[in-house]
Amino acid sequence: MGQINPPKKSVKTYSRKLEIKADCPMEVSLHVLTGKWKPAIISALFRGPQRPRDFAAGLPEASRRVLARQLNELEDHGLIAKKVFEVLPPKVEFHLTPLGLSMKPLMEALNKWGLHFEKVNGEINPK
Repeated sequence: MGQINPPKKSVKTYSRKLEIKADCPMEVSLHVLTGKWKPAIISALFRGPQRPRDFAAGLPEASRRVLARQLNELEDHGLIAKKVFEVLPPKVEFHLTPLGLSMKPLMEALNKWGLHFEKVNGEINPK
């Protein structure tokens, strides 16, 4: 008798239930920046061009798949650009575009507010 293979798991992908309100700048901003690793990716790129291994070393908790997805999303939004070098082994670097660099005051303000929040409310540690 032949072996019965278990059914393949279907891969679910996230899709928004509601459209982004293009007339709401705050919602657009949050959509572009929302992602577990996006702020860390952007912060690393403020220090200069980064290779994928740099992100993996700096964010060991992040899976390669999620990092790749969030890098692609930031690239699709025009915040970062990818430079592919024609060498063997292949070399890729990411850097901020002028649009991405324009976020520096925003990221600094978010960092300052986060420090203020922690000072007022204490450190956030979900249980």
